[in-house]
Amino acid sequence: MYKKSLNFHRAQEAGHAEIVVCRITNSAGLRIFSDRMPPANIRMDPLANLYDGTYTYNGEITYGSGYEDILDYGGRVISWGELRETLTPDSDDLILSQRTQEISTMRIVLNNADKYFSKLLGRENMISAVVELLVGFKNISRLDWLEQITGRVSRITLTPEKLTLNLRAV
Repeated sequence: MYKKSLNFHRAQEAGHAEIVVCRITNSAGLRIFSDRMPPANIRMDPLANLYDGTYTYNGEITYGSGYEDILDYGGRVISWGELRETLTPDSDDLILSQRTQEISTMRIVLNNADKYFSKLLGRENMISAVVELLVGFKNISRLDWLEQITGRVSRITLTPEKLTLNLRAV
């Protein structure tokens, strides 16, 4: 069950365009990708620590405070694939569906035309990276974005033109 915040609901009712973003975190750090350039509010850390040097003694906020440390962000998503979520795929039995569940899966296809991921996979491992799929709006805080799925990369397929990530929900 998804819980929408009041800000999310208001932006949706106002007819603002939704933005879908995937946040990929592996051992090296965080990368944020979308099908277009992600907005600045998705790069903000809403839980900024007051003692991390972003606030000075007199209360002034230093430049760049509240931003997350990210390695890369951009519009590299070619296809969001299909999110699959079911209780039991082939059963009309209510009792059986309560006892068994199918793990949610999804596939995301990223652009590798410039060989970005070909070079990256030589240095970093993407298997078991955590991927969050978020839906939100440009004018609301990241805390108000709707989390569609959080999963781990279970399989990757790299071609000269694209990188395919297969996710399994955690």
